Amino acid sequence: MKSALKKVAVLLVVFVFSSLSGVSMFNKSGRDINNNSYIEVFAEDDIRVTTADLNLRSGPGTQYSVIAVMPKGTRVTVLSVSGSWAKVIYGSKEGYAHTAYMTQVTTQTMVTTANLNMRTGPSTSYSIIRVIPNGVEVRVISTSNGWARVIYGGSEGYASLSYLKTLSTLPSTGETVMVTTANLNMRTGPSISYSIIRVIPMGAEVKVLSTSSGWARVVYGGSEGYASLSYLKLKDTLPSTGETIMVTTAYLNMRTGPSTSYSIIRVIPMGAEVKVLSTSAGWARVVYGGSEGYASLSYLRLVTESTDVRVTTEELNLRSGPGVTYSIIAVMPAGAEVIVLSVSGDWARVNYQGKIGYAHTGYLVKEAAVASSTVITRGLVSASAKQIALTFDAGWEFATTIPLLNMLDQQGVKATFFLRALWVSDHPELAKEILKRGHSIQNHSLTHPHMNEMTEAEIRKEFTDSTAIFRNVLGITPTLFRPPFGEYNSTVLKVAGEQGYKYTVMWSIDTVDWATTHNDVTVDADYIIDRVLSKVTDKDIVLMHIAYMKTVEALPEMIQTLKDRGYTFKTVPQMVP
Repeated sequence: MKSALKKVAVLLVVFVFSSLSGVSMFNKSGRDINNNSYIEVFAEDDIRVTTADLNLRSGPGTQYSVIAVMPKGTRVTVLSVSGSWAKVIYGSKEGYAHTAYMTQVTTQTMVTTANLNMRTGPSTSYSIIRVIPNGVEVRVISTSNGWARVIYGGSEGYASLSYLKTLSTLPSTGETVMVTTANLNMRTGPSISYSIIRVIPMGAEVKVLSTSSGWARVVYGGSEGYASLSYLKLKDTLPSTGETIMVTTAYLNMRTGPSTSYSIIRVIPMGAEVKVLSTSAGWARVVYGGSEGYASLSYLRLVTESTDVRVTTEELNLRSGPGVTYSIIAVMPAGAEVIVLSVSGDWARVNYQGKIGYAHTGYLVKEAAVASSTVITRGLVSASAKQIALTFDAGWEFATTIPLLNMLDQQGVKATFFLRALWVSDHPELAKEILKRGHSIQNHSLTHPHMNEMTEAEIRKEFTDSTAIFRNVLGITPTLFRPPFGEYNSTVLKVAGEQGYKYTVMWSIDTVDWATTHNDVTVDADYIIDRVLSKVTDKDIVLMHIAYMKTVEALPEMIQTLKDRGYTFKTVPQMVP
């Protein structure tokens, strides 16, 4: 599904977010009970920090077994609280912890003033997790030395404070008229803890300046404040009864009732069309695949009739009318996707991230079809010095991870690790250590299957579920894919491209470190060294594995000899455009 279409959901279903009680209707955990995996969700979570080493238990009491020990200072996401126990997410694990040993993290909402890199640490030397678009709201956990620790779109990282401003200083960037569905309190801030400015009568039209976390910044009767989006709806949008077709924007739980306390009937895949029978307080009664139940409207969008998706060729003003004399609503960066609603002369009426305005057609081009992932066996970027990339695959083994990292540190070499996603969820601390030491982590599938024997739906699930684990556990979105067993077909490459994996990375040198013998010769450290040094050429990609001490033992002589021959060591992302 086109990413631009997904963004339409923000304003189309904005009236259905959270209730005045402050109870979130987001499915915070994103757990798919059918396969015990995680999906990426975008919720304003209850973040807390452990004040001591704290047991994560399988149930709400000390009689339940310990799943993990969370170190002092660990941040966790709280899903619910009952008595003295909280249901929390820690890494990829979900369990229960005592609330007495957790404190709530106070966050501040800020807005980006430019496209802004989210990084793994507080300086430009750290790797980029993702790019946060200009003009979006982020949650700031803490600030230090010009950097903010932020949460955006399900990822956590660091961003420069130079390109963040507080919400209160943000000028209006456009307006939407909405209608109250009940007598509605206008408050001084975006929660029910703020004082009431006035009561807006039912059926009144208000001007919406911005929205975040189920609240709208509104203007009514000369006053400006905040109102719950649960009691606001767009004029002439989704009816409260009847049948409407909507599309899921994430994997979405269908429940037996309209809250997260109800049991899960099934998981509706991302991009699926569902029939909406009615809506109330942020929930939709839906029919999908022969089942009927309730789903959060936060992850449903109306089907728009327009399928004319275009991309900006350079920074382009979104204006309030069809001409340069009209005011600028927003500045759209180069490469931004918009939905074209209509065209008149040189101007198009477009939808950009929920904002409706006008843009000059001379700077909009039709979006090309998503290309299949490109298979590479060598680096593609030329340099003055010879280059080589060492890569390590991980399926199940993990014992040699730290010795391998220590050896790479001693040699001053950064490598690329292709990790099975369930390896990451099983060994989150090892995966985080790989990142901490400056190496690149990329995708090696979810379950390590023979993907060329799978259906397209099964292949897609491998990508969506594995990518979600990388995001949730490590806060990164891989862009390179290495197929298990080196097996792929056109369907695998098609889905990989659609999922954002531009390159499918094979290798030019296989060390066969996985074998005991090869061609009747024992595969030991000397064999691995000779195999690399006898075959090496510029831009080679070398295949090795996290599993064997002989691989670790081969590295010092291999690396030093390659250095002596004039090779520089790169990660695979550094060797592709």
